[in-house]
Amino acid sequence: MPRLTLLLLLFAFPTLAQRIEGRVTDAATGAELPFATVFINNTSFATNADSTGRFALNNLPPGRYQLIARLVGYVALNQAVVVEAGKTARVDFSLVADKNTLNEVTAKAKRDKAWESNLKQFTRHLIGSEAPARLCRITNPWVIDFANENGALTARASQPIEIENRYLGYQLTYVLQSFRATESEVNFSGYAQFMPLWSGKASDETAWDAQRQLAFRDSDLYFLQSLLAGKTAINGFEAYIDRLNANPANRSNNFYGDQVKKLQRIDLDTLARRQVNGPSFRVVLPRRFELHHTRAEGPFAIYRDKPCPLTWIDTAQPLLVNEQGLLLNPQAWSVSGFLASRRLSVMLPADYQPTNPEAFAAQPKTPSNRWTSRTEAPFFVTDRTYYSPRDLVQISGTMQYANPAQQDSLSARLHLQLLDPNTGKILINQNIAIEQGQFQTAFVLPDSLETKPYLLRAYTNWQRNWSDSAVAYRWLPVVAFGQKPVGSTSPEAENLEISIVDSTVQVRVRDSPTGRFRWLVASLTDTSVVSQLATQVAFGFPISTTLPAPQFTIERGIGLSGQATNRKGQPAEGAQVLLVVPKTKASFVALADSMGRFSFTDLPLEGQQPVLLKATNSRGKSVETVTVLPETAPALTVFARTPPTLVIRQDPVPNWYGTSTPGTKADGSVQLREVKVKAAKTPPAARSQYRQADYVVKGKDLAEHAVGENILVALQGRIPGLRVVEKFGEDGLRKLIITLRGGVTGGGFRQGEPTQPLLLVDGVPFGDVNELQAIPPSRIDRIEIVNRAEALMGLRGYLGVIAVYTKQMSDEETRAIETDPAIKQVTLTGWAADSIVAPRQTGVYWQPVPTDRGEHWELTFPRPARRGTYRLVCEGITTNGKRLVLVRHVRL
Repeated sequence: MPRLTLLLLLFAFPTLAQRIEGRVTDAATGAELPFATVFINNTSFATNADSTGRFALNNLPPGRYQLIARLVGYVALNQAVVVEAGKTARVDFSLVADKNTLNEVTAKAKRDKAWESNLKQFTRHLIGSEAPARLCRITNPWVIDFANENGALTARASQPIEIENRYLGYQLTYVLQSFRATESEVNFSGYAQFMPLWSGKASDETAWDAQRQLAFRDSDLYFLQSLLAGKTAINGFEAYIDRLNANPANRSNNFYGDQVKKLQRIDLDTLARRQVNGPSFRVVLPRRFELHHTRAEGPFAIYRDKPCPLTWIDTAQPLLVNEQGLLLNPQAWSVSGFLASRRLSVMLPADYQPTNPEAFAAQPKTPSNRWTSRTEAPFFVTDRTYYSPRDLVQISGTMQYANPAQQDSLSARLHLQLLDPNTGKILINQNIAIEQGQFQTAFVLPDSLETKPYLLRAYTNWQRNWSDSAVAYRWLPVVAFGQKPVGSTSPEAENLEISIVDSTVQVRVRDSPTGRFRWLVASLTDTSVVSQLATQVAFGFPISTTLPAPQFTIERGIGLSGQATNRKGQPAEGAQVLLVVPKTKASFVALADSMGRFSFTDLPLEGQQPVLLKATNSRGKSVETVTVLPETAPALTVFARTPPTLVIRQDPVPNWYGTSTPGTKADGSVQLREVKVKAAKTPPAARSQYRQADYVVKGKDLAEHAVGENILVALQGRIPGLRVVEKFGEDGLRKLIITLRGGVTGGGFRQGEPTQPLLLVDGVPFGDVNELQAIPPSRIDRIEIVNRAEALMGLRGYLGVIAVYTKQMSDEETRAIETDPAIKQVTLTGWAADSIVAPRQTGVYWQPVPTDRGEHWELTFPRPARRGTYRLVCEGITTNGKRLVLVRHVRL
């Protein structure tokens, strides 16, 4: 995210006798240019020159302005002008013809797909990606041309870009001067002219007024006015500086529990001083400080326990601000974070005045508004509606977000459980990785299950802050092998188009009268083998008006939390807690806080594994007690305690089912096979799987140069073509970006397919380079870099490999720890396995990854070898959050 300097003006209108007048001419010929547009940048003050090229802007307040003159076919020109009280300022413009655009005013009815993709990216950067941007549109996109230069997208416009902003009620004319966007930075500049929209509806005017006031509340102008009035604290601004000897690079996303100890709050209300020789103010701010917008909503809400947007301000010299809050020397400060993220969708003209600024200043924002934009909830589908013991259950799902732009900063771990509804006992417990808002898994049902409905439950730890109303449930009936329950009948979906192409069954899913799929999966089943039940599900979206603060944290990986206490039962502050994984001999270290609490996050574990814990104090002596906090699960809802009725049909499945497949038996025993599940976490890769590393850095060298919390920072300058930088993501989080081979990046900035190198820790993939803070540099044996395309490692390996190897404990060290009386052993459940041994499925074809073509969805199945009637079922969630199931039968 680039640093932006935002300049918005607000005027008090003490007198309106001032004016600007002048003339617009052709620079080459001196001829008058009639009807040129002249306006004050970022305001609604505008006029047109007359037939002789003369213009006048009347009734202006005193102040400094940036005056713009533009005309189609000419390069826009800007001039600075100072309007003094009771005087008229004279400004003349000589415009130069734009040779690049004189012959380019040609509207193309249709552009190619590359241009359309570039337009979407350009619009997102210029207008924004938050909710207000959805009410804005560029009405003349054909005037924009794009180019890709060295991995950067650039844009130029042959005419001013017209933007209709129906969120704030303005028609915006934007004279684009420059635009350049890369994966990590965006820079653009231009001149903006505002004209109020007219709708004729009182409801629109009311909504626009309210939304304009909110946009003003979140602006830097409001902050500067609060500074001058000495009301920053009252108006919801809090400022913090780093404490003495605090390491700014060692930051935490837990404010009240950790980060507040590294920061010191400062008072801003006494820093503005009126200049003796003029009406302006001189404001001496700290060299660098962190500004909390406690009444605002938006990106850069980094702290999980204090979700207000943050801005970081660097000052080079004192600020000079006039009485209306206008910054007279904008070069004096550099702004990043929330204020710098404001885009044209929430940009107001500088002459805007709120109708009731005290309304939002006086009332603190309710706790529910702080958290509503960060809510999430899962929705999932199974490949069948009922099963038998030893059957393979395949699951695919998607997450619903109140604000999809924040999904990368929310949960990356989903809890999926199979329950006995009668006892509430958890029979199967899996941790599923959430990637780009989706998840997949599979498991085999135990052969001891009875014939009755069981229950599947899916939730994230974070969503439990809103009670258990949005926990997703799905009934999973189990019948004996060879039995078929009585199914349901569904109308034939006419919008499912099925065709046979060679050895495949191809499906096209068009929009239905009940809605359009936002996400879906599909199955193709043999009707003589599998019935279709009307599966009962429960899912929702968390809404709360009483959430004061979160009790459950956002989980990004497998973790463990606990408390260390001394012999007197007191918290062992500063204790060092060692965690050892005997299976891999990997070790991790955490420090206990003032309450003796410690936590490990993002542990590279798969399946159930024992781990060993030992805590020592600052003198190296063992701490008396290490207590591990158990994970809790949601309570069963009324839906979960009301199982459906299961009726078994008298006619069993055909005799060939279970006997036609080689290696199967008539009693239902079937030959086993390995099933691959497309998921985020994969089985550990052999150390030699990527053959030979291109570069190897020893751990002892890293420990000397590591900075902050992430060991990869120490690689900078040691690996050719590798660069590590700290950037802001669209969700507002600070993240490390790893660049390999001048174009491959790793971090939180992914679009579409994965664009980060494959990151391995002792052979187990990590999803994000920012997860490595759990590994101290002293525990690193070496880091191997493969910066070539490595096909043996799959798609992610094609983008390069960063393999971290921790110091492996010797057998003697491991035995010494295992026999240490101070050691505590616990069993953790890691990520679900990527491949499982499962029975072959007969008559069931599963497609969890369809293709969205915009106007329709496309799916492809292998053509079944056995002829008969097959049932196509498409199930998913619509764009308005409703479940949708479509069924159609086909003879194959």
